[in-house]
Amino acid sequence: MKFMFTFVIIFCSVHTLFADKNVSNMNFDINVNNFNKIKKYILLNGDKETYCNMYNDNPHYTFKLFDVYLNPESQRNNINCDPSLSDFDEMVIRDWNSKKIYYSVKLKTINSIFHDPDIKIIEYYWKSILEQIDIKTEL
Repeated sequence: MKFMFTFVIIFCSVHTLFADKNVSNMNFDINVNNFNKIKKYILLNGDKETYCNMYNDNPHYTFKLFDVYLNPESQRNNINCDPSLSDFDEMVIRDWNSKKIYYSVKLKTINSIFHDPDIKIIEYYWKSILEQIDIKTEL
């Protein structure tokens, strides 16, 4: 599983680097409940889009300034990202205007999360995603 995470970050981040987000005073809880809330929202409201050559037709949602993709937990048996074959245990955030382009948040167990080392950047996206989901579900 670590190999897949490393591959996504290295393979997909070969683009020009841009200025980063202002995240200096942010402290936002990245947890399993919020992961599942975001995943459910993407599966119900998103579309399918391929973002790299590891998978096809990833569940996808375009938020205001970035995209979020879901990767299947069963890498070998679900390259077409079919929800009936396996669950999704990784979110990949793509932002063409960010320093690294791709960031990852992955469920380690049902109670813990492994995320990209750039925690402040991940918190920025996490907060933005949850705010947008909450606004849309209130309407």
